[in-house]
Amino acid sequence: MTIRSEIESRLAAVAATLSLPVAYENITFIKPVDGNFLEIFFLTSTSLNRNVSASGYRTRGIFQINCYCPLNIGLGGLDATVDAIIAAFPVLPKIGTVSIDEPLSDGPALIVDASVMIPITGRYRVEV
Repeated sequence: MTIRSEIESRLAAVAATLSLPVAYENITFIKPVDGNFLEIFFLTSTSLNRNVSASGYRTRGIFQINCYCPLNIGLGGLDATVDAIIAAFPVLPKIGTVSIDEPLSDGPALIVDASVMIPITGRYRVEV
C-alpha cells in the first residue's frame, strides 16, 4: 500500500461509521447540498536518507482533512466529527507502514461558500 492509500483507507473507515461522504484528490465529487462531508489533501512530503550509508530513507509529510457542515446549524455536530477523526489517527499503533508523528490538530472554523469548514492537519512518517 502507499502512504496515500493507507491514510485514505483509515479516513474512509471513520467516514463510513459517521455516514459522511469524502472528497478525494483528483476524483469527481459532488458536494452534498445540505449535508456534512469531508475532503482530504496531501500538502507536502520530503524524503531523506536515514543514515550515511544511504541504506534506507525516511519520508515525512503533512495531510489535511477538511470537515464541512452547512451554515447556520451550529458547530456541535461538526466538532463531534472533528473529534472522531482525530481519535481515528492515534500516534500509536502505525497505520500499516505509516506512523503518525504527533496528535492531529484542528484549526479555526472558516466560512467556505455556504458551509463552515474546520481543517484538521496531521504529520506522517514512513521509513523504508
